[in-house]
Amino acid sequence: MLLHRPPPLIEVSSEFRFPAIEQITLSNGLRLQIVDRAGHGPIELRLVLNTGSAADPPGMSGLATLSSELLLRGRSRDGADNVARQWTRLGATARSDVALDRSVIALSTIGAGLQKTMQTLAHAIHDHAFEDRDLQLAKRICVASIRRESASPYGLAMRVIPRLAYAGDHPYRRPLSGAGVEREIETIRSENVRRFYSIALKPDETTLIVVGPGLKDSGVRAAIERAFASWPRTADECLRVDDRSVTATRGVLAVIDRPLSPQAAIFAAVVLPPAGDAIHDAIAIADAVTARMFNSRLNLFLREEKGWSYGARSVFASARAGGLWIVYASVRADRAIEAADAVRRELRGLAGDRPLLESEFRRARQFLTLNRAAQYETNPQVAHTLRDSIVRQLPEDYHAGFDQRLLQLSPGQVTDACKSIIGSGQPALLMIGNVKSLSAGAESAGLGAVKLIDPEALDEASA
Repeated sequence: MLLHRPPPLIEVSSEFRFPAIEQITLSNGLRLQIVDRAGHGPIELRLVLNTGSAADPPGMSGLATLSSELLLRGRSRDGADNVARQWTRLGATARSDVALDRSVIALSTIGAGLQKTMQTLAHAIHDHAFEDRDLQLAKRICVASIRRESASPYGLAMRVIPRLAYAGDHPYRRPLSGAGVEREIETIRSENVRRFYSIALKPDETTLIVVGPGLKDSGVRAAIERAFASWPRTADECLRVDDRSVTATRGVLAVIDRPLSPQAAIFAAVVLPPAGDAIHDAIAIADAVTARMFNSRLNLFLREEKGWSYGARSVFASARAGGLWIVYASVRADRAIEAADAVRRELRGLAGDRPLLESEFRRARQFLTLNRAAQYETNPQVAHTLRDSIVRQLPEDYHAGFDQRLLQLSPGQVTDACKSIIGSGQPALLMIGNVKSLSAGAESAGLGAVKLIDPEALDEASA
């Protein structure tokens, strides 16, 4: 019989230092965050708008995503080739990145093409033609993204879970990816996109992140200012973002029927406090112990002990007013109920039934601190981190002070944090698999009554 003995814990402090950030504000209000990094990698640009899919108007879920795609692929009024082809000729790659609280244009370019890439971006922002052929292309891309998302259990769950976890009519109950709803995207017209641009795309509501080598050169900064200084500040109506606090549902158990699936997918979601709350450091420890590390509780149980799964995982879906902590696993179809009960049991256990051991706490803290350098190793990773800091409105020293904040935590504080977000209630549970076996097994196992979810019908109600 194999004995699973944990490796000895060696206390090692992280020597990682978050890179210095230079912050500049142009005369039109556009904020710049510049990180100069030694090396020869590509230069990363992120144009971060202070809005996302949560602000999509009723009946137009997907407007922010569609507008971002159109910005990438549209033409300017001077009749020039579309923006995507211009960036390709410059050796740059571009994509849109939309979520509940953000709309981002992400660019990667080589140093020699940086100035022209920025000029092309600036030109696309304030000289857009909004041609119908470009709008139709952007719609096809958005619809294809939704269908691709819905074809996988993970993507489908990210569309459904917000409506199970958030109570009431909060705008966060939209698909987490920001992709929107297919039938509503088809109804969006060019005037809707124009209005979105006029109220959301303003220099004083936008931040440009630039990360890469050679940015200390004053000529680079001058090029940025030349490209974007002509972007005028306007007095148009500002986009109103619903910043209501979120509330969680309790004891929701839902199933999406996939009768021919050889596995069942299990997702458990816990609603978190607002992004700037100090509790998130303690939740990071709890997450590592539950599902983030290879020797996490769920991974050892589902994979190593039972052999029901290749492993448990977790993800934080960040949002300003309160994101989601999602724990998930794909398991053998005939063991889905036992696995779902284990996921629920482990999450509830963190809140007091089975609090963290001192050894688990120390191992999780070491895991998080020693992985920091790998998390910020590349320029895209640093740009991604700065993007999230802007969206979540975190203080400037948030990432630099992460290690020290973890060192000040105790296992009891982690338990208290879990009690505050989980308490005695259950997380929202979603299972994707054969509904007949899952429904019968859930009731007999005491998980409660099952709510059958039709993803297509759910989409229709997501406005």
